[in-house]
Amino acid sequence: MWITKPPSKVKRQRKIDDKVERETLAKKILKLWKRGYLQKVDSYLGLLNTFGVVKAETDRQPVFDTTASGLNDALYAPWFHLPMVNTLLRTMEVNYYGSDVDFGKHFYNFWLHPELMPYSVVDANSILPT
Repeated sequence: MWITKPPSKVKRQRKIDDKVERETLAKKILKLWKRGYLQKVDSYLGLLNTFGVVKAETDRQPVFDTTASGLNDALYAPWFHLPMVNTLLRTMEVNYYGSDVDFGKHFYNFWLHPELMPYSVVDANSILPT
């Protein structure tokens, strides 16, 4: 699983100045915690920072950044092919109907390997209300 030594970066979450982003992320992080996707921990070896990707004017999708913590660089991740739009268009016929599906929340259903958990702690202290 590891291709280099696991990172031990504990740089704290930056303060999010935008009130809408901070409040929206706080609600979503609390929702993830209540559903059991996030857990409170007493010790950790690495922190993940969170930022919001704009989905609508007043909505943000939380992104847990494993690149800044160095976790992505330390893990082996097999490459897999994603089809390009040209490939997709070749498979369609006349009068084809499609839909746009948001799979963002789907990824919360993948279990994190126990060895990765200490390096994948979400630092939400500056986001959540005190």
